[in-house]
Amino acid sequence: MLNKNSWTDYNYEILKNMIEEYKGDKKQKNFVVTDWDNTAASFDVEENVLLYQILNLKFAFEPDDIEKVLLHEIDDVPDVISKLVERIKDSYKILYKCRENIESIKDTEEYRDFTAGFSYFYFIYVNSLEYGLSSRKFLHVFYKMTEDELRAIAGEAINYFKNFNRKSMEFEMEVDGKRLHTRIQTGLREIPEQVDLINTMRKSNIDVYVCSASCKIVVEEFATSKDFQYGFKRDEIMAMIPLKDGEGRYTLELNKDNLTYLQGKARYLKKLEEKYNKPPVLYMGDSRGDYYALTYPGLKYSLIVDRDDFEMLNKLKELAKSKKFEDTIYMLQPFDKIEGKFISE
Repeated sequence: MLNKNSWTDYNYEILKNMIEEYKGDKKQKNFVVTDWDNTAASFDVEENVLLYQILNLKFAFEPDDIEKVLLHEIDDVPDVISKLVERIKDSYKILYKCRENIESIKDTEEYRDFTAGFSYFYFIYVNSLEYGLSSRKFLHVFYKMTEDELRAIAGEAINYFKNFNRKSMEFEMEVDGKRLHTRIQTGLREIPEQVDLINTMRKSNIDVYVCSASCKIVVEEFATSKDFQYGFKRDEIMAMIPLKDGEGRYTLELNKDNLTYLQGKARYLKKLEEKYNKPPVLYMGDSRGDYYALTYPGLKYSLIVDRDDFEMLNKLKELAKSKKFEDTIYMLQPFDKIEGKFISE
């Protein structure tokens, strides 16, 4: 039985009735797909992992690689970003030699430059780029890591941020007379309503999958962790994967079959539809990257976590508010994006 918790009254009744209608047996199952960050779980796991890497210099690439990593796939770079890259490169050359003794360098000007510069480059500049490019760029920081190394770093980061008592971290620096300020939302935690919903659906023989535009390894380390109650298996998670070189280390190229953003999410739903011979019962998402999955043909229910204002989702949100549907029933779940919690209203 689904618990009410902080679901809106309307959403709670819809979801409860949906589970009752589409519950199956082990031979005749339906399936549901959810986004991960800020939908199934609070905040962005890939961004928190990157912040942990920055703070602790947890990178596998060498100083000579850093410009290639930062600018891969980016053609036209503003002057201030070009100068920022030079600052990041210069500070990384000095810090790289001492990265195994991180505490000894945290009070240095180079460490402050590197952490502020790398944070601005990714969390401000990269996040301002075209959505697909921005999504791919966040995987470039794993360049030259092995899968085991990435899993270890992701696990460390998730453990570090799961009980983090600060809601954000801020960095500031000046480049070419311009003040560069970065504020990053920190913390990783369960959304109790989603943990309960996912496990209730499983008990009702409804299969549940994750489709994320983050790195598959990183999402797996969160979604399968015994520190949380989601209980996913690795093969239930579809997300982006860097290709490996002949030595098993990640390159800057991605597996093109796993570009799970925008239309890529709909393609994953299509693969599952072919497997089950029916479309998904429910898709849950929160951003423009989920639009094509939220509007997938034949989808019975769509739940939008109302975290922010995304133009692509405005029409769907209006449908949810009006409760006037043609095919798919849309639900809008209020979300406190500071606290990372559902709001019942």
